Amino acid sequence: MKAFRIIILSTILLTGCGPSQQEKQLSLQNTELKQEVSALVKNLESKKNNADQTTQQVIQLKQDLTEARANKGSLNTELKILQAKLKNSLQQREVTQTRLSSLKRKLEQDKTQHQQNKHGLETRIRDISRELKQSQITTKQQSLQDKIELDKKSMAVEENLRTIVEKNRKIDLLSETLKLVRNSEKLQSRKQREKINALKTELNDTQQALNKFQRENSRLGDELRLQQEQIDKLQSRLTSTQAQEQDLSETLKQTESNLNQARLKASQLNTTYDQMLRERNQLLSRDFDKDNKITDMRIELETAQREVARLSGARGIYTIQQQDNLSSIARFFYHNGNLWQKIFEANSFILKDPDLIYRGMVLIIPQ
Repeated sequence: MKAFRIIILSTILLTGCGPSQQEKQLSLQNTELKQEVSALVKNLESKKNNADQTTQQVIQLKQDLTEARANKGSLNTELKILQAKLKNSLQQREVTQTRLSSLKRKLEQDKTQHQQNKHGLETRIRDISRELKQSQITTKQQSLQDKIELDKKSMAVEENLRTIVEKNRKIDLLSETLKLVRNSEKLQSRKQREKINALKTELNDTQQALNKFQRENSRLGDELRLQQEQIDKLQSRLTSTQAQEQDLSETLKQTESNLNQARLKASQLNTTYDQMLRERNQLLSRDFDKDNKITDMRIELETAQREVARLSGARGIYTIQQQDNLSSIARFFYHNGNLWQKIFEANSFILKDPDLIYRGMVLIIPQ
């Protein structure tokens, strides 16, 4: 600020006095100041690029957040489907286990019944065998008695013969009965074996189905664990993204607050600068002190507008020259004079009418 004041004062003095050594020194200082200004411009462009990169990162993070939320919804849907499948599989498993338990109980009952039937048949066979042996013994004894008393009891021979025939017929009947019982036992045993084999086949089929279900259940459990791991990763990423979004939101709010404050300050400085120019134009003679104050105010206004341009991501600032208007400025920066409204909107905090601009006013030039 002091450097610019020195340049202006030196220019005014040198205009009245002609070239001198001081003019050369001031020219050298002017050159150095221009170099400093150029370095500041480069620094400003670097900060602007950093701001652009930050903006792109914010956009990318918002896109990532949107994708993460969409993926979360999709994974939640898939998780519900898998949970429904798992629940259905568990129900089928319970039904299969119930059916298997029923078959086992039925098999035990059939086995017990078969053993009881077998025991009854063995008992009956033993009874028939005893009766048969007893009959044979009785027949032999009777035959011996008949032979001994043949002469004495001739009349009883026929009766004994009939008795023998009857007993033999009874023996034959008992033998046939024994054969029938044995055949029935074999037939029943064969039916029982067929029934047991059928139950074993059904049991094997049930066991295979149970094994298949257990493998499917294990596979679904593995898939569910993988899905849960993916959900946990996405949840962690979502939490991190939300934290970054919150940080960026706070940064954005702070930037907006700073931008509003910078605009308010620039508006106040512009009003003061405009008033000082009007007061100077009303003076009859030149007031160097007033000129210095106006120069300081313009530099301060330019600084405030640069801050607004930096915070809003604008291209930069421009100081209005003689015979400038918004259309000519838009044509210079955008090669299209019809884009003057962009400049007017970017400077709405200091411009109320696009035609009311003056030389020395500092404007924001948007992208």
